[in-house]
Parts: sequence; structure tokens; C-alpha cells
Amino acid sequence: MLFAEWVKTFDQWDYILDRWGLFNPLGINIEDPDPDDDLPFDNPFDDFEE
Repeated sequence: MLFAEWVKTFDQWDYILDRWGLFNPLGINIEDPDPDDDLPFDNPFDDFEE
């Protein structure tokens, strides 16, 4: 019961898309685009040269 109550406190819109569809919020399908795909990724190692 304590675990179930704790899970209810999670922000359902702060998620990682689950391509298996097991843990997605309601209304999110496995075919939907990943909301993180358009985020810029800065590689911290780009500043280092060999």
C-alpha cells in the first residue's frame, strides 16, 4: 500500500517513452514521437581535442 501511494505522487508527464508500452502514461502510444528526440544534446567531451 505504501508503494502504491508513493507511485501516485509521480509526475506522469515527466517520463521516458517506453517503446514496449508498459509504463507510458495514459494516452501515450508506442508509435508516438519521443518528446526527448528534439532536445539538443551537448557532449561534454566535444571541447576536448586529442
